[in-house]
Amino acid sequence: MSVADVEKFTDCENFVSLDQQGSRSFDLGVACEVMEHFTDPLSDFGEILSNLTDDGVFIASTNINDGSNLSRHWYPFTPGHVSYWSAPALAFVGEQHGFQVDFRVPEVALA
Repeated sequence: MSVADVEKFTDCENFVSLDQQGSRSFDLGVACEVMEHFTDPLSDFGEILSNLTDDGVFIASTNINDGSNLSRHWYPFTPGHVSYWSAPALAFVGEQHGFQVDFRVPEVALA
């Protein structure tokens, strides 16, 4: 098993830099609270998804726009946040890259 990222944030001995990974592919990709920082979402997702094997899985998390008035939300206006996602937007990005989006809300968000 290997851990890959743009920067090494952990002491994992099997760390692989995505910038220097070569032709290596991964079965699983995880991006927790990353996609709200994408400045070019289609391209940025494409780069991540291109690192997966043909049957690889990508798991991502972020706050989701529920369609209510944006002036009531603080999240998208936090410094560094440039993308605020909706379920249809995520489905569109997945479709553009040939991936199925399985959109689920964690139970904790419904409590």
